[in-house]
Amino acid sequence: MGKTTLAAKIVHDLCSSVSGSCDQDTRFKDIEALLGLQFVLHIVLRESTDHREKIEMIEYQIIDMICGEERAKALHLLQQIINKETCLVIQDGLDEWADPKRKLALPLMVSSHHQCTVLITTRSWRMNDQRIKNLHIDLLLVLEGVDDPFEQSKRILCCFNINDVYRKEFEKYIFKNSLEELLKTPMLVSLVVCSRVEGFQLTGSKCNIYALLLDCLFKKQTAKRMFMILHQYLVSSTQNICNRMSRFGIFCQNLHLKDCFHLKRKAL
Repeated sequence: MGKTTLAAKIVHDLCSSVSGSCDQDTRFKDIEALLGLQFVLHIVLRESTDHREKIEMIEYQIIDMICGEERAKALHLLQQIINKETCLVIQDGLDEWADPKRKLALPLMVSSHHQCTVLITTRSWRMNDQRIKNLHIDLLLVLEGVDDPFEQSKRILCCFNINDVYRKEFEKYIFKNSLEELLKTPMLVSLVVCSRVEGFQLTGSKCNIYALLLDCLFKKQTAKRMFMILHQYLVSSTQNICNRMSRFGIFCQNLHLKDCFHLKRKAL
C-alpha cells in the first residue's frame, strides 16, 4: 500500500480494534502497539495548504466538518485533549503542503502539545530539505513497494466484484505480457488492474503503459472527458491529457533542456 493508504489503514485498524470489529486477518499484526493511545487525529495536508499550524488544520478538517453549532465546545475539548491526553496526529502528504509564508518546513505545533506523537508521510524527495534534516526525528521508515502484488491485485479486483476465474486469468495476463516489474508500487498495481478491467491491453510497451499512467494522473485533476490523439500508438486510449497539455509540454521541454545541459557537462 502507499503512504496515504497506510495512514488511513492505521486509523481504521486502531478504531476497529477499540470497537472490537477489526478483522484479524486484514489488520496490521502489531496494532496492539497503538492501543495505548487515547485519540487519533488524521490530517490530509493537501487540504490545508492555507494553514500553518496543526491545530488550525484539525479545526478545519475535523471540527468544522462534524460539529456545526457545537464548534466552540468542540474546540475547547480539542485543546484539552491535545494538552493532556496521549494522542497520535497523522499528517499525510508533507510533499503536497508548503508554508504559505515560505518559512516553515513542517506545520507548527505548540510546545505544550508534548503528549502528541506525530506521524508524517511524504515522498522521499521532500526529505532533501535541509530544514527537515536538522529536525529531531525519532524514527524514519521507507516504504519500498508491494510485498505481495497479486494479493493487492486481488483486493482491488474484489472492489469490482470480480470472480476467482477472472483473477486467475489476470495473473496469466501479467506473466504473458511480462508486466511483473510494474507491480512493485501501489499506484502502478492499481493502474494495471483498473486498465485491465476497463478493457485496455498492456502489451508490454513502456510507451503505452506510461501513457495510460499519465492519463490516470491527469484524470484526477479534471472532470471533463476529452480525447486527443498525439500519436495513435502512444496515447490513442488517453482522454485526460489534452486539458493539461500546454503545462505538460512546457514541463517536458524544461526537463529535456536540463538533461541536455547535464549530458554536455559530463562530456566536457
